[in-house]
Amino acid sequence: MKTIKVFLASSDELKDERMHVADLFNELNDIFLPRGLYLQLVKWEKLDSSMGPKHKQEEYNEELKTCEMCLVLYWTKLGEYTGEELTTAYSELKEGRNPRKLYVFFKEPGDITPELQAFKESFATEYGHFYCKFENVDSMRLHFLLQLEAYQNNEMKELVKVEDSKVKV
Repeated sequence: MKTIKVFLASSDELKDERMHVADLFNELNDIFLPRGLYLQLVKWEKLDSSMGPKHKQEEYNEELKTCEMCLVLYWTKLGEYTGEELTTAYSELKEGRNPRKLYVFFKEPGDITPELQAFKESFATEYGHFYCKFENVDSMRLHFLLQLEAYQNNEMKELVKVEDSKVKV
């Protein structure tokens, strides 16, 4: 059984979107489990919340480093912890470690803070990439699903293949 761990980072203002992503993973696992693939969603709400010798965010960042993929969601603010998770994920990606795929989504429209506006404006220069936009949960889910399919086609050719607009299992 192949497992793909996906870390989901976002501030609490996107709680509904995180729940919808979790629902998507449950639906996909209904399809993929019989085919030998399990998508494991890692959300900070589900991680151990007990006190320990490390700052809790350090523990979350360590868990992020075990995930093949990372989704980072923003809407109106640049959350301190979400920003730290993005920085961690990007640093690890550049070093050739997990996460191997990093997706940054901005929900639009929204009245955003000046810090988030500056971050969006500098994103292409800072990271050398463009971010993904979404207006609703369905558009975000579809975009991620298409990215997941492309990832599978590159990484796991034996499970799922898209050819001539047809999905072959």
